[in-house]
This record gives sequence, C-alpha cells and structure tokens, in this order.
Amino acid sequence: MGDIREEWLAILQRYRSAPGAPDSERWWARSLDTASQDELRAVQDEKVRVAVGYAYETIPFYRRRFDAAGIRPGEVRSVEDLRHVPVATKQEMAADLAEHPPWGTYTAVDDATWRSRGWQTFATSGTTGQPRLFRYTRLDRELWAWSDARAMWAMGFRPGRDVALLAFGYGPHVWLWGVHYALNLMGVPIVTAGGLDSGGRARLVDMCRPTILACTPSYALYLASLMRDMGLDPAASSVRYLFCAGEPGFSVPATRRRLERTWGAELHEFYGCTEAAPSAGGYTCDAMAATKEGPVGTHLMDDVQYWEVVDPVTLEPVPDGSRGLSVVTNLVSEASPQIRFLAGDFTTLTRERCDCGRTHTRAMGGFLGRADDMLNVRGITLFPSSVEDAIRRVPGASDEFAIVVSTRAGGPGRAGGPDPLRAAARRGGAPPRDAAAHPVQGQAGPGPPHAGAGRLRWGGATSTGATLTPVDQPRGAHLVGSVPLPPPGDARGGESPCLPVAGGSRDDYRQPSSADAPAVRINRFCRSRPLSACLVLSATSVLLEVAPQGRCARQARESSDANAAQHRPNRRARGA
Repeated sequence: MGDIREEWLAILQRYRSAPGAPDSERWWARSLDTASQDELRAVQDEKVRVAVGYAYETIPFYRRRFDAAGIRPGEVRSVEDLRHVPVATKQEMAADLAEHPPWGTYTAVDDATWRSRGWQTFATSGTTGQPRLFRYTRLDRELWAWSDARAMWAMGFRPGRDVALLAFGYGPHVWLWGVHYALNLMGVPIVTAGGLDSGGRARLVDMCRPTILACTPSYALYLASLMRDMGLDPAASSVRYLFCAGEPGFSVPATRRRLERTWGAELHEFYGCTEAAPSAGGYTCDAMAATKEGPVGTHLMDDVQYWEVVDPVTLEPVPDGSRGLSVVTNLVSEASPQIRFLAGDFTTLTRERCDCGRTHTRAMGGFLGRADDMLNVRGITLFPSSVEDAIRRVPGASDEFAIVVSTRAGGPGRAGGPDPLRAAARRGGAPPRDAAAHPVQGQAGPGPPHAGAGRLRWGGATSTGATLTPVDQPRGAHLVGSVPLPPPGDARGGESPCLPVAGGSRDDYRQPSSADAPAVRINRFCRSRPLSACLVLSATSVLLEVAPQGRCARQARESSDANAAQHRPNRRARGA
C-alpha cells in the first residue's frame, strides 16, 4: 500500500505546473492551460492508471465495487477503460456510511493517515439524508489552493489591485475554504467577514472597499437589498466582481442580468462537489463573462479531473454535445480520488477551444441543475433554475421567491375538485383594490382582466389570460404574468420564460396526460425571506404571482453568522 500511495503522490506533484506563482500575466500554468487535447488526454491516461490502483488499495468502498464487477485495477489503463467501471452514486456512499460510521470507507484516509497527514473535514449538505463527512490532508489543501488560483486567474483576479470579501460562515461546506487559501497563494488580501451578520458585512463593503464579493447568488441579492435599506447603493460600491457558487447563477440568464445590474459588477462562478474536492471544478473565465448574450460555458480542468456525461436512466456514457448527467473522476486528491462519481447535474460537454485561449473541456450552458432537484409537474419536467429564469424576467419581481410543490385531489369538474378560472396577465404595478375578491383568490367562474392588464409574449403569440385551477395566493401578492406553454414540436420561443423539458430541446414539450390531473402550485423557498412570489403551472400556462418590490414581504431572520441567508434547501453546495 505504501508503494502505490507514493506513486500517486509523485504523479500529483509531477503535473502541478507553476505551484507557487503564475508563469505569465495571462496564464497561471501556461503549459497546462493551453495544452492540446492529445496532451491533456495523455496526462489523464497516466493519472487514471495510477488513480485506479491507488483507490483499489486504499479505499475499501472502491475495492468492493471493483471486486463485485470483476475488474482488476491493472485492466483500467486509460480514460477509455473507465467506461467498464460502474458509476458510483451518493446513495451507495450513504449506505456505506450507515454501515461504517462515522467516516464511511469511501476515502483514502484511515485513522492513522488522518492523525499523521490530516488537515480538515468537510461535509455534504445532508438535504437528502445524513451528511457525509470527508477527511482531507495537508497536501489536498496545497493542491486546492493551486487549482483554485488557476481558475481565479482566468477570471481576471489580480494581486496589487483586488481585495476580496468572503461572505461565508466558515462552516463545513467546501467552496470558500479553497478560495481562501487560493487568494493567499495569489497575494490577494481578504477582508474577514466570517461570523458577522449581514448588516456588518454591508458596512464592511462600504468601509473596506473590496473589489471581489464572494457568496451565493441569492445572498448577493439579499445583501444588495439590505444595503439599500441602509442608504447604500450596491451599484456604486467598490465591488467589481461577484464571485458566486452554491446555486445556479451564471447559467440562469435573468438571474445573471439582475446580479450584474444590481451590483454594477461582473459575475463569475465555481461549480463542484464535496466528494471531488480539492479542485475548482467548473469555473468561468474573463472572455465568457464579457459575453452578455448567447450561450454560456463553464470551464473544467482536464489535467486535474476527467468529466463525462451519462444517460440519466442507463448511466451509460453519451457523446459530446448530448445532454446528460455529470460524472467526475477526481485526479487531484490524496484523500478523495473518486472514480466515476455521479455529481448528477444536467449539462452538455464540448472540447472546443474557448475564446480565452484555454483548451480544456467546457460545460455548455453551465450546469442546469441536478437530477434530484428536477420537478415533474403534470407531465412536464423542469428545473428550479428554469422557474427562476422565468420569474427573474418579470419586471418588478422581488428578489426572493419559493417553490413548493403540492397536489389536490380530484380535478376540474370533479366533485370536490377545484373549478377552472380565468386570470389576466399583468406586468406589475400596485395590485388592484379588489385583488382580494378577484378570481385568482379562488372564486369560481371566469373573471375579467384587471384594468390596464399588460400582455406577455412567448415567441409570436400573446396571451391576456389562461384557464387555471384555483390556488392559495400569498398575502400581498398579485398576478403579474401568464406565459402559455407551446404545443409539442413548436420551435418558437426566443427570449421568453418558457420552460424546457429536461433531457430534451427547447421545442420538445410534453402535454399533461390528462386534463383532470391535480392542480399544482410551484413556489421556491429561500430562508432569507418568507414567500414573496409564486409560480402556478396549469395544463396550458405558467402563471407568475409576485409581491411588490420592497419590504412588504420581508421578515428576514438571520443567525449570528448569517448562514441562513446563504443557503437554500434542496440545493447541494456547489463549488470547491
């Protein structure tokens, strides 16, 4: 076991180009960042060969999996051979943890290694079960700082000019720990904000004038709103870069626009998972951040991780350009060299060179959302990020909203079931005085449009109303928009808040199987505020109900370190 560990540690050091400082103004590690696809594949093949042997000898979880599949480590000698290794899932890791508490057997760190080489523990979010703990080593910390520094160099962060404020409680989640050590390596100073409430952080933004604000997308919007309440203008602040992770942001067009306009800053993003740290995972670059229209892409580092996409049902690899679930083989860790771990986010991969000059794999459209978050509503599958994009496009929509899925027994026209209603599209403004009596509150029968109701467009079509089933409307909310879903095969759309089907194209929609399907209300929840908007999906339309902008729906309750405002439930912490 000692020989294979030494071999693995040696190969990690061999391919750690420019470990302590960048080797040029444009690239941190030029030889790696601009390597050809053939050169990158050669690095991956060499690392995969040793990583599989290392995992077999030091990680009991993988040794059992290999033995059960009848695979000998020496048979996996390249990336191409990885397809013979079964995909590992978090459910299998959870079962391993239940059988072998408190650490499980899915890392290469046993108790002796932990006492002699250990650095720090991290944990998964635990939203779908018991949090899984991961023990990382001091070498992992060094590798993490190096890979994160490479990514932030690509974003344009520079010493001598930039100062970072990390709006982070320094808890057990992975993302900003790696960023902290990477900023140290880069020579970028950090304004300490751990343990402060949001008011304290807002004052630090004003007093200490950081150029980089690192936090989740929803927290960036919340902090901006709080600054306005304090008489401060986030767009006039010193912040030039918003650096986000933990939730989709950069890949949600309307959210990206709102964040950048709110702060007058450039948005960047990390993507990753606790299981496959220490690495930047996915990251944006300055060229992509400068592209405000059209498809976005998230860089991946081919020399430190091998990413592939698999079919969500069969878990078999799909070709580049096809949508599937993300799978990672981690080639940059002493503690956690996971082999074909199902990160589980929908994406599409390309190997084409980016405009920034980097040659590595990219996730086109970013990472849309993990399969666990996907909703199936009356035959239509969608992600919370799609709902978010729809709501963010509505003028006057407040920053926070909720997604709550519920069903009702019966259906239109059935005994005990809800009756169909008519509701008008409305673009915002104050709710009408008779809003409490309007049919959207649940009164049966058709109702006339509000005076001055606006029209929302989808492609070439317009709609002033849609047939809905009644739902409970949040106090203070009013109807602001009705967006008809297109019929199957209709390829129109453009910049509309229509909701794409998971695993399909924009014009691939499914109609509900029955007009009598239960009514469903979809809301989205963020702990920083109570409900301020909801979205209602019927057989023919998506309806947005949004409370007026301002304090009417806000009753924020912060913990001592404001972590409650930084995390949404049912979202795995993304980023490294």
